[in-house]
Amino acid sequence: MRPLSDDPQRFEVGSEFLTDDPATSRIKFVGVQSHKDGLLVTLDGIADRDSAEELRGVSLLIDSEQRRRLEDDEYWPDDLIGLAVFDTSGRRLGVVAGVVEGASQDRLRVTAGRAQFDVPFVADLVREVDIAEGKLVVDLPDGLSELDSSEEHS
Repeated sequence: MRPLSDDPQRFEVGSEFLTDDPATSRIKFVGVQSHKDGLLVTLDGIADRDSAEELRGVSLLIDSEQRRRLEDDEYWPDDLIGLAVFDTSGRRLGVVAGVVEGASQDRLRVTAGRAQFDVPFVADLVREVDIAEGKLVVDLPDGLSELDSSEEHS
């Protein structure tokens, strides 16, 4: 398996995970060893290679309570999805529909009706994130949002 986690200690003997596979909702590690750029794992209840092959492509997940504690300026992508997006003058621009992870920076995918645009998730553009209020405030340069021209014509 290829571990994608900010906590390498998560993959130890006895670790349990949820899966995105309805047929196998939970998996427990009973053996773990490093192998090239990944891990070789032995799973509880998986006795042979054919059974293991059926799990190819299955993602291992954790309960949200098991996540690491975030710094003040960090957010989980699923906490941002659904937030209302406003500009600095208070005009509603849309809703965060997704987070596109990037090598140098993440982008917020914002939808407004049928219009869609991405906002780089950087402090210069995203001025305020208020999870409790369900909103974020952005300071966009002219032309970044498709709404700039489409609202003038509506």
